[in-house]
Amino acid sequence: MQSVSLRDWIRRTAIVLTAFCLPYTLVSASANENPQPQLMSSEHRYLLREYDGELAVFRENETEPWKLYSVAVNSLPESDRILLRNGIPVSGEEELRRLLEDYTS
Repeated sequence: MQSVSLRDWIRRTAIVLTAFCLPYTLVSASANENPQPQLMSSEHRYLLREYDGELAVFRENETEPWKLYSVAVNSLPESDRILLRNGIPVSGEEELRRLLEDYTS
């Protein structure tokens, strides 16, 4: 059996630790970044998201809100705040109506 020098053992251990820890570090770091609003695909007609701290509806490819609601986003649960910060793509009027009912009632 071949003896391994301390230097080789440290190098091998570092490689193994890097291989196991790097993916976790990358996922954790990306989860902490400020997410950008999602881009809408051609099937989505609206984007529900935060605008100046309030709930807003954007029409496809518009930068100004189509409708603004007096719902303070910071009063919503953390999971909803994250979704609205990222933007929620909405594919039609019925889905938009349902989501607005959920957030405004």
